[in-house]
Amino acid sequence: MATYLDQTRTERNRNSLLRWLKQQKIQLSDIPFLGICLASLIYFSLHDPLLITTLGCSSIVFLSLWHTAKAIPIVERYIGCKIRFWHITTAIITSTALCSVLDSPANAIFLSGLE
Repeated sequence: MATYLDQTRTERNRNSLLRWLKQQKIQLSDIPFLGICLASLIYFSLHDPLLITTLGCSSIVFLSLWHTAKAIPIVERYIGCKIRFWHITTAIITSTALCSVLDSPANAIFLSGLE
């Protein structure tokens, strides 16, 4: 059995890459598809940045929803009652309205200077 010192740098890098792929549950047959996705991401980011911006914002929204859904059982145990869909919807609408109201006076100040 070869020791760590007997391995060359490329063998160590390859072993760490394979270990990382196994940890992420990525099989070797998935690598061409990942390469195609990476190449198309680079192409679209150079030629159509609005699409990448839209996809990025959508990803942020859906990832935040996923994390919220994962955290709800923990919060339910902490507060001792069931959290429903309308509780979360009300919190989102309220925070959006509050941020909109707080932003409005600043817009009025800038528009009054234009007059």
